[in-house]
Amino acid sequence: MPGWILSRNMSIALWLAVSAFVFLAVILLRHAGLLQSLELAHYDFTTSYLAKSGQTEDVVVVAIYESDLGDWGWPLSDDKLAEITVAALDANAATVGIDIYRDRPVKPGSETLDAVLKDSRVVTITKLAEDGSILIRAPSVSEQAGTFGFSDVPLDVDGVTRRSLLLVRDGEALHLSFAMKLAMNMLGSTDPVPSPADNRVILLGQMPVPPLTPGFGSYDEVDTTGYQVMTRFPHTLPMSPVVDARDLLEGTIEVGALRGKAVLIGLISDTIKDHFVTPVNRRSGARFVYGLQLHATIVQQILDHAAGDLQPLRDVPKPLQSLFVAVAALIGAAIALFLRNAALTFALSLGGALSVLILMSGALSLGTWLPAVPVVLAWLVSFLMCFSIVAIVARRQRTTLSKLFQSQLSPELSQEIWLQREQILIGGKPVPRRLTVSLLYADIAGSTRVSGGAEPEDFMDWMSTVLDALGADAADHRGFVEKYTGDGILVAFGAPLPNQVDCPERADARAACGCALAMRDTINRLNAQGKTSWPYHLRIGLHCGEVFGGAIGGTHAMKYNLIGNTVNTAARIESFGKTVNDRAGESVTICCSEEFAELLDGFAALEPAGELLHDDGRRKHRILLIKGLL
Repeated sequence: MPGWILSRNMSIALWLAVSAFVFLAVILLRHAGLLQSLELAHYDFTTSYLAKSGQTEDVVVVAIYESDLGDWGWPLSDDKLAEITVAALDANAATVGIDIYRDRPVKPGSETLDAVLKDSRVVTITKLAEDGSILIRAPSVSEQAGTFGFSDVPLDVDGVTRRSLLLVRDGEALHLSFAMKLAMNMLGSTDPVPSPADNRVILLGQMPVPPLTPGFGSYDEVDTTGYQVMTRFPHTLPMSPVVDARDLLEGTIEVGALRGKAVLIGLISDTIKDHFVTPVNRRSGARFVYGLQLHATIVQQILDHAAGDLQPLRDVPKPLQSLFVAVAALIGAAIALFLRNAALTFALSLGGALSVLILMSGALSLGTWLPAVPVVLAWLVSFLMCFSIVAIVARRQRTTLSKLFQSQLSPELSQEIWLQREQILIGGKPVPRRLTVSLLYADIAGSTRVSGGAEPEDFMDWMSTVLDALGADAADHRGFVEKYTGDGILVAFGAPLPNQVDCPERADARAACGCALAMRDTINRLNAQGKTSWPYHLRIGLHCGEVFGGAIGGTHAMKYNLIGNTVNTAARIESFGKTVNDRAGESVTICCSEEFAELLDGFAALEPAGELLHDDGRRKHRILLIKGLL
């Protein structure tokens, strides 16, 4: 918004107050968890946007479809499950995970499946109870060999899975997740090892992978039971290569498709529920991701950590997040308060907020989760609050200025007053100041005599016609009509704002002289037209000097006035014109003081007119008659 609406000190105080208020409000909202859903939605959108087309390199899914269940039945028999597993092993899979519960035998073929499960490369699944114990057990052969893992996946409050549970302790027992167990097989290890630097952190290869803490990222006291990490979703759906189980059994898959891979066998079915909503669903439009695909993604993530190809997702400490919010609030408020151009203010605020959002969102691609939503929120709210306050103050200042300057102003002068209103108003209140001005005091000679024999309506029309015309002349010459005196007009040049030119006193005097001559032409034109009931006679007095400018009156009746001896002298010079008019016999007499004439410096033709006694009774003003321009 152009111009300083508030004083500099008031702007700084408002800047700090609004910034502090917005900062505290955002932090409290965040602490109460009221921003979590918005922040998680932003995380999902960004994760989905950053996901690239591609699939897991080390993990392959062997899918059993609805059509297969129609032929093979459900639950799938042990012999069919064993047949698919053996086919995967025969295709040189490095490890095979069976993502189908098998806590009870499903005959026929139970003995065959038990024999297959004795292979340490084969991993089955269990399900955990809330206390970390096993709720749905693995086949007894797998339990004895320790080749099983739980398939539980943490869900956030909105039903979206963004975290992976890698391991859980049940007393002295350590349970690995299904994905973790498969990844350990791929890495040739049985259990993850603790980091030498911190035994609370596990090492995957040489990569320390710390567990989630309750306030990680944008979470507010999320349940981080067990050892959890954020799931990374680098690929769009379907995320992993898919091989049809029927094609595997028939030997029609591509040679080497499973060689050296982690192979997950499971269902891709809409009727048997094993579905999860993930961040990448938003971009693809898919309603869910199959559990088989989710486990495959987690296995690949663990392998990428171990290979050093993927850093664990990091966040920044909460105090630093709060600092980001505080800085954003300060910047947003500063833009609204300290920039003078409204278009630039909005462009910089919105563009800056968008840039911060993009940069902070892009940090996810580098493995860092920054508080983009609260930062942008603090930026925009502080900006809007300050901008709204400034707009309200500006509206009040316009009202104040309109009350102060109810007389006629040129559009140019009105705009200039608004742009430089800080020189007139401080904190929305008029400020008295000392000004050097040139004054034009004009009076309709003989108006009292005319009013004595005229009808009120005719007289007021006659007076309004000439005063409107004189006011227009003042506006044309950038004069400020300080007041209408009933049958006259007082015009100031250099008020209420100083002229912003070199030698402003000379420029003001010449503008006043030009205005006086224009008024003379106006009177002559009106008289020549003969459309008024009585001819006009005008006396003009011109003088320059210092005055006090300021508002007089109360809140409901306030007006800008010029006060000082210069005003009184200008009025006396106008009255002095009576004697000149008697000698000259012209319709318009323009008299000026010698001080005023010196500022004209050859601009107008002057003639001596006499002397006017000063108010002190001792000194005299030399008065000159202005005849025209040179």
